[in-house]
Amino acid sequence: MNIHKGSDRTAYVGERYTVKVARSNPVLFLQEANGIRDAHGLRNLLKVWNIVSVDSHGGLKYMLLHGVMANRRERRIAKEFGSVIVPTLSVLGLVNIQPSVPTTTLTHMEAHTAFCETLGPTVTKLGHMLEDTSNLGVHDGQVKFVDGGSVSLEGLMHSQAEDIEQALGALTLKLETPTQ
Repeated sequence: MNIHKGSDRTAYVGERYTVKVARSNPVLFLQEANGIRDAHGLRNLLKVWNIVSVDSHGGLKYMLLHGVMANRRERRIAKEFGSVIVPTLSVLGLVNIQPSVPTTTLTHMEAHTAFCETLGPTVTKLGHMLEDTSNLGVHDGQVKFVDGGSVSLEGLMHSQAEDIEQALGALTLKLETPTQ
C-alpha cells in the first residue's frame, strides 16, 4: 500500500481500491477561532464564519473543512462528468473510495500540451493537476483524473467540459499510439 499525503486529503492506494481520507487542521482552527473571539467577541467570530468561503485559504472553514469539501467536490464531478474522473464513492465527504488505476506513461509535457491545445490560457486554472502525471490514470481504457477535488476543475467543468474531455481523449490516443 502506498500513502500519498496531499494538502486536503491523505490517499491510501491499495491494489484494488484507493481510499482518500479528508484532512483538516482542528488545532489551528481552534487557535484562530479563540483569537478572533478574544479580540472581537463571539458575534464577530460567527460573522467571520458566515462570510468567508470554505475555499478561502486561511479562513476558519478552510482550516476545518477543506478535506471534506475536496472529497465532496470530487464525488460531484465524478457523478456529473464520468468521463473525466475515476468513479468515486463518498461517505459524507469524510472518505472517498475509488478503484485503484494504473498511472499513465505520459510525460508532463505531453499532458500539459494536450490541455493547452484545448483550453488555451485557462489551462493555468488546472494548476497542480498537471504538474504531476500521477494525477492521471487509466480507467476502462481512458485517461482520467484520479484527483478531482480541485475547485478550479469544478469551475472549468461547468464552462469548458468538452475541452477537458477532448484533452483527456487526446491523451488516451497517445497511450494507444506507439512512439517512434
